Amino acid sequence: MSINLQNDLVKIFVEEVKHVFQAEGNKLAGTVREKRVEGDKAQFPLLGAMTTMERSLGTLLPIQNKSHSPVTITTKNFTASTLVDNFLQSQVNYDDRQETVKALSMALGRRKDQLIIDALTATTSSKTVANNISGSTDDLTLAAIQAAAKQLDEDGVPDMDRYFVCHTNGLNHLLENTTVTSSDY
Repeated sequence: MSINLQNDLVKIFVEEVKHVFQAEGNKLAGTVREKRVEGDKAQFPLLGAMTTMERSLGTLLPIQNKSHSPVTITTKNFTASTLVDNFLQSQVNYDDRQETVKALSMALGRRKDQLIIDALTATTSSKTVANNISGSTDDLTLAAIQAAAKQLDEDGVPDMDRYFVCHTNGLNHLLENTTVTSSDY
């Protein structure tokens, strides 16, 4: 937007970016809990696991007391700014404002995805999968995916709650395996 653009047009542009971002979103949005907060701190409850128990008619209900552990996170502010000259719009054969809206929306989505990936990377887990089956720690293998799936099965993680994030190099190596890419398998 031009530096002297009226506030009304800036508000319209910001709303367009928000609408496109919400429509396009980011790839990992549905995989995590989100919370809108004011300030730089937010708190989420981390709930313990529960199990079902067999019950006979007429017996007391078994009561479980699941654990509640608060997890505090620090939030950050990010921004993306650009200048668009509306007066030069007639000199190009595309809608520069719409292209800018898309570009900013995609930048927001990539940032949100990166924040989720950074949070995943920062967490520690007692569960690890050795990926050096082929001799390289950079390559993603079918055996590593199977080992990870086995650990998720052992922990009782529902299939719907499983997500897979991998680097493009790992994906490219995995797709070289005909067992993965062939419809025969």
